[in-house]
Order: sequence, then C-alpha cells, then structure tokens
Amino acid sequence: MGDVNSCYGRCFYSDIGKKEYEGQMCDGKRWGRGTQYDRNEKTVFDGEWMNDDRLQSSVVFSTASQLLHNHIEELTFSANCCNEPDLKEVSFRCFTHLRTLTIRDNSFKHPKRVVFQHMDCLESITVGRNCFKETEKGFDKLERAFVCSDNPSLKSIHVGCFSFPEFSQCVIHSTHTPPPSRIDLPRLEEIRFGEGSDHALCFYWSDCVLRDLPSLRSVSLGPYCFYSSRHTVFESASILFSLILRPSSSRLHSIGTLCPSRREPSLLRPYPAQYGLFLLLN
Repeated sequence: MGDVNSCYGRCFYSDIGKKEYEGQMCDGKRWGRGTQYDRNEKTVFDGEWMNDDRLQSSVVFSTASQLLHNHIEELTFSANCCNEPDLKEVSFRCFTHLRTLTIRDNSFKHPKRVVFQHMDCLESITVGRNCFKETEKGFDKLERAFVCSDNPSLKSIHVGCFSFPEFSQCVIHSTHTPPPSRIDLPRLEEIRFGEGSDHALCFYWSDCVLRDLPSLRSVSLGPYCFYSSRHTVFESASILFSLILRPSSSRLHSIGTLCPSRREPSLLRPYPAQYGLFLLLN
C-alpha cells in the first residue's frame, strides 16, 4: 500500500541486493508467517512474526501497552500488574495454545469475573498472593466469580494467600446440566489454596464444590479458606487420597461446613474401599 509493504512482501539487504525476508507483513513490519535469510540467502528462521520480532512462545507481561498473541504457551503476569479500575472481567480463552499461566503477587485487583474455560492446552494455573483482591483492608463479600471448567489438559491449580477473598463463587467442576455429557476437567490432579500463612482467606465467602474430578489426588486448603462456605461437596473424585485442611493455632478454620453449626452438612462421596481419605489437621 503506497510505499509500505502490507499482506505479503520481500525485504532485501540494501548493500548487496539479496533477499533478507519474505512473508507476511503489516505496515512495513514482519507480521505473520515469514522466512528470514542470511546474506547468502540461507534460511535463518522460518516461522511466525509479530511487530517485526520473532513470535515468542514464553512471554512475561508487565505493561498495558504490551502486545500479546494467541500462540503463547507460557504466560506470566508480573507483580503489581493489570490493576486498572476498568478491568472488570478476565477471560483467558483467547490463548488457545497456552499451557502454563502464572500471575504474580498483588495483581488483578478489580475483576468481578475470572474465567478459564474451553482451553484445550492449559495444564497449570498459578496465582500469587494478594491477587483479585480490591480492598486494601478487610474483604467484604462481593458478587464475584471464579470459573474453571472444560479444560481437558489442566492438572493443577495453585492460589497464594489472600487471593480471591471477596469472591462469592468458586466453580471448579462441570458446568453442564446434570448429568454432564462429558467430564470437563478429566486430568485435574492437584488443588492448593493459601499455603504458608495463618490467615490464607482464599475464597472466604465461597461455597466449596469439587465435583466430577476423576483424577483429583490432592487438595490442600490453608486457614480460613472457604470459611463461610454453606455448601461443601467433594463428589466423584474417586482416587482422592490427600485432603489437607490446615487449621489456625487453635482450631480448624478451613471450610466452615466441616464444622457443625448453622451450615449445611458436608458431602464426601463416593470413595471406593481400596482408597483412603486423610484429613491432616497439622
């Protein structure tokens, strides 16, 4: 277009006239599929480009102006990142090749809804401390939701202390109308929330429902995680053998429904006789 290559083009070494690049371009920049050549026209790189740089499969995101693409396999958000007040919903579905996601401390203060759905390659989610927490002091119950379903390769979810304390919903199970037509999280093996603190507070206001997770082997919840849960379900996790509820110094403060009082009974079923279930109150 004019003097600028777009859609498809070639670049040449100015001093020798030999081809330097051939492939897709946008506004004169290498963007899309293309091949870079050395000064003897031998291939140096054949692959994807974005904004004149080779496409990176591992990316650390730190500024709002940074460009992302849907071929990222490993994505890390730096600490104190994505705290813009107008960021109200976060969905990672567009990252179709993503395998590992890491969110470092003090990030994503304002989203009301966090969604991990329909991500075929996703294997692990790691969230640091003080993430998805809007108020600096206290943690009032707010209409906020964490949804994780239909991720067939997901193996682990790790959440640090003081993250998601205001969320009223935590969905880690099939979202299909019962009976589900298929298992949404067939490979999820490990869930660890709020380790390393006497007051973890993860999902303090949320119900704890873990259902239809056939590969789940280990669940570890720190003090005060799901403390106000009125409906606690561990169902159809047939090989679960480690359920660790870490108490405070005086008594159990993880999952309120495992303690009597004003809440509904807990549901722990089914567990075949050949497996064991251990509640480690350490």
